[in-house]
Parts: sequence; structure tokens; C-alpha cells
Amino acid sequence: MHSTSIILLFLAGSVAAMPQAPTGTTAPKSGGFMESLASAMGLDPTGDITSMVCESFSGKSMSGKAIGSMFGSPNGQGPDEQCMVDKSGGSGPYKAHYLADPTLPDHTIYVPESPPPGKLPVIVWGNGFCMKAGTMFANFLNEVASHGFMIIANGPDKGAQLSGQTTYKELIQSIDWVTTNPAAKKYGDIDVSKLAVAGQSCGGLEAVCSLLPPGKSQHQTDGDLIQYQASQDARVKMTALFNSGYIQGSTAKMMASFKNPVAWFLGGPKDIAQKNQGDLDYKNLPDSTPAIKGTIEVGHIGTYYQKYGGKMGKAAVAFFGWKMKGDLEAKKLFCSPTPDSDLVKAGFKFEAKSGIPSLPACMAPKEKENGRIQTESPPEITAITLDGDLVLVIHDEGRHQSFSYRVSSEQVKQASPYFVRLLDPSKFGEGRKIGETLKELRTTYPDIGDAPSNELPKVTIADIGRISKVNTIQNLVADFLKIIHGIEISTPVPPLPNLANLGVVADRFDALPHFSAYAQRKKVYTTIDARSKGKLASLTEERLRQKLLVGLLLDHSPWVATYSKRLIIGGSIQWESDAEVDEELAFWWDMPRGLEAMNAFPTPATEPPPAYSPTAPAPAPVVAPAMSSTSTSAVSDDRYAFLTSFDTVFLIDDSGSMAGRSWRETAKALEAITPICVAHDIDGIDLYFLNEKDNAWYHNITSAATVSEIFSAVRPRGGTPTGQRLNQILKPYLTSLATNSEMKPLNIIVITDGEPSDDVESPIIDAAKKLDKMDAPAWQVGIQFFQVGREPGAREHLRQLDDELAVLAGGEVRDIVDTVPWRGEEDQELNSEGILKVVLGSVNRRLDRKRSKELYRK
Repeated sequence: MHSTSIILLFLAGSVAAMPQAPTGTTAPKSGGFMESLASAMGLDPTGDITSMVCESFSGKSMSGKAIGSMFGSPNGQGPDEQCMVDKSGGSGPYKAHYLADPTLPDHTIYVPESPPPGKLPVIVWGNGFCMKAGTMFANFLNEVASHGFMIIANGPDKGAQLSGQTTYKELIQSIDWVTTNPAAKKYGDIDVSKLAVAGQSCGGLEAVCSLLPPGKSQHQTDGDLIQYQASQDARVKMTALFNSGYIQGSTAKMMASFKNPVAWFLGGPKDIAQKNQGDLDYKNLPDSTPAIKGTIEVGHIGTYYQKYGGKMGKAAVAFFGWKMKGDLEAKKLFCSPTPDSDLVKAGFKFEAKSGIPSLPACMAPKEKENGRIQTESPPEITAITLDGDLVLVIHDEGRHQSFSYRVSSEQVKQASPYFVRLLDPSKFGEGRKIGETLKELRTTYPDIGDAPSNELPKVTIADIGRISKVNTIQNLVADFLKIIHGIEISTPVPPLPNLANLGVVADRFDALPHFSAYAQRKKVYTTIDARSKGKLASLTEERLRQKLLVGLLLDHSPWVATYSKRLIIGGSIQWESDAEVDEELAFWWDMPRGLEAMNAFPTPATEPPPAYSPTAPAPAPVVAPAMSSTSTSAVSDDRYAFLTSFDTVFLIDDSGSMAGRSWRETAKALEAITPICVAHDIDGIDLYFLNEKDNAWYHNITSAATVSEIFSAVRPRGGTPTGQRLNQILKPYLTSLATNSEMKPLNIIVITDGEPSDDVESPIIDAAKKLDKMDAPAWQVGIQFFQVGREPGAREHLRQLDDELAVLAGGEVRDIVDTVPWRGEEDQELNSEGILKVVLGSVNRRLDRKRSKELYRK
């Protein structure tokens, strides 16, 4: 594609934000324009849109610089704000991807790779230039999806269709599909009650027109618009417009038809949509409609092509999190921003309309006092979800406490038959009163989320019952309610006493199946077992009772068998005659009388042998690898002598994100590490790069200078297929090991700056399981991840591989991973302890526990 092509596409798309035909006329169709433009400029409809945008605005393009000076550029100021193809899957808790579904042709679906817990709100998306290209905003849309959303974009998932433009009808197709087609359910628990339309530039106009009655044209006359006030699509709950404004002259009448929340995200002076219509549309929107207008000086093209969609991505995640998931922290970013708020620091300036006349923007009324509306909800009501329609008041008679929580009546009924019965209007008065109160409230607050908590209907639970070992039930009940709403709690795998009490609360509200499913999703049992690994014999009676209680409540038979057996073997104070029994302790689980007669069970030997440490002899029958007598460095005082028994492999991340500082840091790391490794591997080390061709791998290198020479000839480019390369290294090695147990152990050192763009967990877990099945020594394979750069998301991902491999595997597997983050500045380097951890940390548990701050020197 020519360097000017994509720029002209954006400028043509900007026409959508300009004033168009006079009132009463119909805008011309533009179906043939794309084809003629493509033919004239040689557009490649199969190409990657993001790559073309980045190329068009690269430093080589004079036209890109010229256009950027007038309308903005996809490149920001900082090194992390450059146009790029982002294959990370987003920064959210659920790695996202895009795909096509055969039941919805010519659309692209963005969703988490695995269905996340809780509800999945839906956003339908129109592209800039009304282009038929589902991946046109892939960086941006993947970022939003990674935070727990489904997004359906117009256009196919490969390339673009240049025969005509899309209209609002494609968005309606998406809405029809997600609300009626069973195929949508395979992507998660779709919440069609939380459905938004959104789009950029011309795609924003599609979002506006999708709110018009079915069967109407996208281009309407002034007289038609007044009819749409009472006939918008009732399935759509909110609208988000990015660099967009309505093209007709009758914007005031059109804006008057909006009742649900609207957001504009505009690009400042270089955004043609803001100058022509965005500001005017916001001004013409009635004060009775909740609205946000965010402005940031990024021009019309925005930041969508930067990693995670840049600053526009941050704002979109926050807005949809607030309005569609009830995220109170996200609401603060818009409604009560401070100089330290993330979006303010990014450069956003906000205006807001509350949706309630004469009320300060974003604030919810508290109560009427002397005819005046007060602000802020009562502090005693904890908002579990911002759009809750019910307040639960829960008493704890034993502690003389009472706490109130704003919840969703639908969510609590889905999780608990108790609430189904309690809120049934045909059985209890509470259900009838709730329905009547909500009907009346909706005349004032069409979006019940805007209603103040103290005006919502209330249901009182007289007494929650006895809960052990807590001073207050407030946070305990709040965590339980968050779990049944699908909201992350502060500690996803709580400490054992908290878990036991949460189980008790779930039992009281008849919600054990829902809580058990949560425990399975979060791998609670394996995580807690890993925390207490090796401590079974020393567990107190209280801890044994807690695990036994959880096992019984959640029907987890391994805990029931293991800990009832241990309690019987160890005895219980309750079985001793005349013993003082702590009432709180005994409550965890009252052991039935007579079980002490079963105390003949043997204790299984479940403890693995100690990991190898070169500073002490390994206990029999575990045998450490023998030192090679041929290496001149393998002497008694050589702390690296352990390396002589290994084949060392370096795997270097040469993806595009490694360019610059990360590449320089990699060079420094190799300078420190490779001389040690080549000196202790008589066969020579192997060197792999992520993006080099298979026949360009380097084997049996015996000189550090050769490594430096090879490295200097490589230039960072491409993605981060770490999992693919690890599999290509591990698979043949494990195949050979299965028939030859005498093979030298394998020590893989991966130097990378970021999270892989593919599945790295599976080949590692598969290797660990195969090694366990072969009963191979603990040091047979080690994988050391040495992180350069400063990407916190990547650091957390690598930490999970190091510390939570068993959790990721869903059961116990050997630990074959270690990580070392580069924390040094330009003037720092690895000290001897740092080098030792890098080259041996994955096969030596003592070094695995070394703190990274001890590994550097000036």
C-alpha cells in the first residue's frame, strides 16, 4: 500500500464528522467510492490495517508528517506510545483475541480467550470511514475485551472489503445476533442487558443511527428526526462516540432523542470531529441525559494503534467498566478526578451532565432536605455494584451489628434459591414492594444505576447466624456478595479462615454451588495446598477443622479424606475427658463421636525429596549430576561448576518491542553471562531467536565472542512466539530423554522484555508433567526467564510462571521455572550472585529464592 493511502482513508473518514447536505436533503451513497479509491492507489484489501497505518505515519513518510501536523498522528511522544501491531491480548485480567463466527458473517468478535467468571457485557462497534475491516482497531478493541467484555466489530477478521461502506444495519445485525443466537453463549455468560453501541469517526455515526427505528435510512430529513425520540432501540443502554459528531444540521433534535448515557471522546484541536460537531452535539444534549465528554490532544486518528490502544484505550476501559460493570473506582476517574488520577495525568479534560437537572455532574442525590437535593450516598451503604436495584440490610445479632449493601436483585437470585424465594412477589410482600418501588423509581431514573442508594427498596435479613473468629461481618459479607456478582475480591484466594467463613455464609444463603464453582475457577484448593506444602503434620487442630469444613461444604472429597484422617490420627481436645474446649474452635466442625476408633489409617508419604543444592550433599536416594572431569573450570571452589553437567540453551526475544533500551540491556546481560556458560559447556551452547528461521539457529557455540557477533547482526522485529520456540526446543529433547535417561540435563535461559504473544504455559506444564511421569531428577530441565525492560504486566506474568505453575496446571507439577527481572539502570550490571542466579536459578532451588535486589552492583 502506498504511504499516503491510509492517510487519505482517514481524511475521507473524517468527512463523517463534517457538516453535510442542507436540511431536508439526503446524503449521497458512497458505495463505489472505496473501490475507485482502492483502484487509484493500489490498496491491498488483504493487508493488515494496523501495519499500513504505522507505515504511513513512519518517519520515512513526508506526507505522514504533513498530515500529522494538521490532523494528528497515531504515534505519541513517548517510546511506549508508538504505532505498533500489539499481539499481547490486552492488559486486562483476561487475555483477549479476535475471531470470526460462521453464524455472523462479515463481523469480527473480540472476547477473552477463555470465558471469564461473571457477566460479559456487549459492545457493538463501527469502524472509522465506515470501513468493512474488523481488525482496523484491533489493538484498542483487544484491550477493552481483556477487561471482560465482548465486542462485535463490523467487517471480516482478515483484511478489508473495499466494495462499499458499512452502515448502521451491520450494528443492528450484531445486536440481533448476540440477543437471539445461541451461538453467542459459547463465548461466556453474555449479559445482553448491558449492551452499548460505539464507534470511531464515521463508525460513531453508525452507532447513532443504530438507535433509529428499524427500516429507516441512515440519512434522514429534518422532519423525520423528531419522530425518533420515542422509538430508539430499547436493547441499547448506552452510546460511546470516539472522534465523532452527527453530520446533519438538525443535531439539536437528534440529541433530544437520546435518553440513555452518552460519552464523547474527542481529540482536541486537531480532531476535525470535535471542531465541527462533537462539541456542538454535547452542548445540544439535554441536561436530563447523563453524559461525559472527554478531550485529549491526540488529533482525529487518536491513540488506537499504540499498545493497548494508548490513552484512548485507558479511557474506554474506565468508561465501560464504570457504566457496564459498576466499577466505583473507574467512576471516580470521570466524576471526581484529581491531578493524580490516571486519566488526568494522561491529559484528559472532562465535562459531565448528571442526567438530573440542577444537580452537579456525575453526583447522585442523597435525599431532599428543605427542598434541596443533597449529594453523596449514605456512607453506611456499601455499593457491591453501581447499577444495583436493591439494598440488603443484614443483621448480626451476636455482635449487635448491622450492615447495608447495594446489590443486583437479578444477580443474587441467579446465585441463590434463597433469594429467589425471598424476592418472589407471589409469595412474600417484599417481592411485591420491590417491584412497585422500582417501577416508580424508573420514571425518574431510566437507568436505575443513577438512582441514589437510599431511595432503593430494602430487604432486611434478621440475623446471619453464628460466624467464628471475626470481629465484624462487614467485609466478609461484602466479599461473598462480590463473588456471586462475578466481581473480583481483593484477595481472590483468601486465607483459609476467611475461606471457611465465606463457605459458612454461602451455606446460610443457599449459594454453595455458586461458591464452589468460584473455588474451582480460582484453583483455591491447589493454591492453599501449595501454601501449606510440607506442613501437614504440623497443622493445628483449628486449621485441620477449617479445611475439613470447606471440604464438606464444597464437596471437595480430597480435603475431607485427608484432613479428617489427620484429625483422627492426631487426636482432638474434644475427645479428652474433662478437657476445656474452646467453643469457637469446636465450632469449625464438631467431629461425630466414635470416629476416633478409625485412627489406624497410615499417613501417605507425599513429600517430594529435597531439591538439589550444590553447597550440601544430596540425601540418598536422590543423586546429583556428576561433574564433568574434562572442564578446566570444574574445580572444587568454582561456584559455576554445576553448569558442566548441563547443555545450556539461550533463547533471545528479538520481537519489535525489544528495540532500543531492552536490546541494549540484552547485550549487557549476554556480555556477563555467556563467558561463564561457554566455559562450562564442553559441547558449546546453543543460541535461538524467536523470529529467526528454523535453519538460522546456532548450535555448539564455544566462544562468547561468537555469541556477541551473532547478536549484533540481528535486528528486533515481529511478535513474541515464546511458547512456540520453547516447544520446538523441549519436544525433541523430551522424546530423546524418554529412551535415554543418561542425556545431559537441559538449562534454557530466555531473555525477554514482555509477555508472550502465544501460549507459553502449555509447553512448560506439558514438559513438567512428562518429567514427573518419567521420574526424572528435579534438575533435568530448567527454564530461566531473564526479563529486561520495565513492562509490569510481563513481570507479573513471569512471576506467575515462577511461583504459581501448579496453580496454572490445575494440580501439582514440578517447578522448572525461575525468573530474574533486570532492575539495574544503565550504570548497573549483574554481580556474581546475579550471574549465578541467571545461569543456575531454574535448576537450583536455593538460588530460585534469591531476591533480585541482591543481584546488581554499580
